[in-house]
Amino acid sequence: MGRQTYLLRKNGRYHFRRRFSFGSDNRQPIMVALGTADPADARRIVNRLAVRWDAITMQVEQSIERGTLTLDEQRALFRQGLEHELADATRHVTAPRRPDIDEAAFSKVAVAAYTIVGSVPHDTAELSPEIIEDHIDDTWTDSERRLLMNMLRLYITPMTVSRSDAVDALEALGTPINDATATEARWSLIRGRIEAQKRAPLVDHPLFADRDVPGLRLLEDDLVQQARHVTPLRPAAGNLAPALPTAEPSSSAGNGYFARSTTIRFSDQIDAVLATMVLNKKYAPDNGQRRRILETFAWITHDKALSDYGPEDRIAFVKAMTDIPNTIRFGKLGKSGPMKMPFDATAFGAPTSDTLRSGRTINRDLIILAAAEEVLHETHWRPRYGGDKVLSFLKSWTKIEDDFANPKRVPWTPAHLRTMYSLPLWQGGGGANNRIKPFPATKVFQDAAYWLPLFGTYMGVAREEGAGFEIADFNFECEVPYVLVQANMTRSKDGGITKGGLKRKARHRVMPLHPQLLRLGIQRYVEAIEAEGHSMVYKAIDHVGFYR
Repeated sequence: MGRQTYLLRKNGRYHFRRRFSFGSDNRQPIMVALGTADPADARRIVNRLAVRWDAITMQVEQSIERGTLTLDEQRALFRQGLEHELADATRHVTAPRRPDIDEAAFSKVAVAAYTIVGSVPHDTAELSPEIIEDHIDDTWTDSERRLLMNMLRLYITPMTVSRSDAVDALEALGTPINDATATEARWSLIRGRIEAQKRAPLVDHPLFADRDVPGLRLLEDDLVQQARHVTPLRPAAGNLAPALPTAEPSSSAGNGYFARSTTIRFSDQIDAVLATMVLNKKYAPDNGQRRRILETFAWITHDKALSDYGPEDRIAFVKAMTDIPNTIRFGKLGKSGPMKMPFDATAFGAPTSDTLRSGRTINRDLIILAAAEEVLHETHWRPRYGGDKVLSFLKSWTKIEDDFANPKRVPWTPAHLRTMYSLPLWQGGGGANNRIKPFPATKVFQDAAYWLPLFGTYMGVAREEGAGFEIADFNFECEVPYVLVQANMTRSKDGGITKGGLKRKARHRVMPLHPQLLRLGIQRYVEAIEAEGHSMVYKAIDHVGFYR
């Protein structure tokens, strides 16, 4: 028979002996008399005492053991839940065919679902209507309520994040495991999933769009903060500047968005902003478009003092540009056109389906305004709280889905091209203004009007790229004749001081000349223009793209 280590025989009687030193350096044994001299009874009693001893020891250890998570442990569990849920919440973005869903509404419902399951134990068999109603309000639509019920029944249940998941996560961190830490760990994992659902609608924001794995960028807290743009509370209504084209000193100097007050108007900084964008931000010289956008913003927002601007002005600008028909020509701020007078939203009438301003146009304006805000952020628009931008124009940027059914953007088919190239301009017509009319003595004139559409059709060059070709860009003395699309003086936008014409560096490319262009005589045309002593391929087009 094996020796019972807890059993001690002394003076013919049996005793139970264990060492108890939890939380103490005292290793003296504790001895309990069993009151028997029978070895069989002694072994039975000592076995029961040993089990009871171990149970009490575990209870004591648990009562003294840490029952909360450290900040590092909370963060690790939160990030674990965030990463897990972001992978699922953004998976549809990179799907072969992205589903058309209202991501903001889906996120709202998913956040509520995770909040509900996080408020009950993991083994809850059924969620009562009272629990669900506690987490929604009267603003919820019937469709959102139905989606929430289906989500709680099929997708997000109390067991979605179970106690076992929490225990496994705690073991990986080396954290004490007990009811308190397991409960807190489960909620930390759920909090991470809630945050993931809140970040998911940002996937189409310019900071995250067009990434190979959009969800990966959504893990970067700084970028998410920038996209959300958390700003201080709005100034009191009485402190806002009057809606007039005047600039009085801001009366909210100590309570506004910006670090300091100023009487300088937005329009007063347009020249400096445009110059800084070219010098420091590496923008190409302005061709008038950026100035028009900045002047339009100043006009719509009543050209206030810079320190009186806020996010509401960005929203007002987008609304006004949407409401003004795209046929309106704004003119010059304070000099001509509608911008000669103070802005009046009722003066233009409602746009029709044909005159509604494109979302791409508004996005372009917002990008230019965001670049201007980047410049002013260093001076007049430095925020009073934190480092985030106040107006944050990119928050109103929207993703535009291509509508291939839109007749304005239907791709041309071979039938369309055959119809166009059957016109007298390419088949032969009269001279001067009769080139597009049938004429008895047909003759084909090769110039920019003839070649530019052909370059676009056969080589896919942009209008400005094709119109800016120089003689030096063509090379026919090789096995495969080609043309260089590169910056040159013909495309210069500053009067021939620096080369220009490329929208971005990636547009610099070498393009083989299509055999059809060679058959039509592009080489003979270029050589003839060179023989006349011209450097530009199309001598009838000036540097801004118009016929002389």
